[in-house]
Amino acid sequence: MNVGDVNYYTHSSKTKCVFVDNKELPLISIDIWCKAGSSFEEVDKNGTAHFLEHMIFKGSNKIMPGEFDHKIESLGGLSNASTGYDDVHYHVLVPPNNFKESLALLTNIVLAPEININEFNKEKSVVIDEIHQQNDQPDEKLFNYFLKRVWRNNIYSKSILGSEESVRKLGIKDLEKFHMNHYTSEK
Repeated sequence: MNVGDVNYYTHSSKTKCVFVDNKELPLISIDIWCKAGSSFEEVDKNGTAHFLEHMIFKGSNKIMPGEFDHKIESLGGLSNASTGYDDVHYHVLVPPNNFKESLALLTNIVLAPEININEFNKEKSVVIDEIHQQNDQPDEKLFNYFLKRVWRNNIYSKSILGSEESVRKLGIKDLEKFHMNHYTSEK
């Protein structure tokens, strides 16, 4: 496989970008990584990073709830996201001829989300269900037990998803503050 040159540039939003051109592959992956994982959460706000990841897909200043996924799929692509302890990333996989439109859509939802109260309340239930599912899986329970034993009272000892109690306490302002501090600031 012939990997092309690695190019670095800064987007107009001051987001640092890396572009690797490989003409041998039939698809383009656009992946936006933010230094905004659960290790950056306030002590009493466990689950903020993961909940915000969910909410990013629920609309922006230009896109209505549900519209992003529909648009990416209509461009022949798919999208997903993942939250870790140190980062969160959003990605789309699309045919090359839909690169610019897909990049614009993805950049918009990541950098300019609008958190609607109805979507927030619905998604809070989804996140809590995800926590329940994690707590019902023996391998996840064992992994979380391991983290608590190894890291003790460190942020890495907590579940990325948060607890049901911590997620129930989160408000829209908590997510907006986390986004402002970790997605769009120059820290």
